[in-house]
Amino acid sequence: MKKSVLYSIHLDGLDIAVGTITLFFAMQHKLKEHNVIAVRCDEMIDASFLTSLSINAVLFYGEKAAEVTQGFEKEKLITINKYAATLGKLSAEMETVLLA
Repeated sequence: MKKSVLYSIHLDGLDIAVGTITLFFAMQHKLKEHNVIAVRCDEMIDASFLTSLSINAVLFYGEKAAEVTQGFEKEKLITINKYAATLGKLSAEMETVLLA
């Protein structure tokens, strides 16, 4: 059995969560909202539930990230190589980001 770990970090005023999509899916009703969620996509799962867990940004990475993000509106999906966030500069609108 493959073990997964979900990290919830409060750093410089930001609440950040990092983990696999399968673990976020399993724990979605137990988690509080975070400013930024970084999701390793190792399986194809509908990721729409993640937007209710994040206030500002959901970052997708991993081998199935492109497949997982296909359900999001193309106009709202940002594809970039790296993402940096500070509390004062986070977008007021939810960002969905595909890390290439």
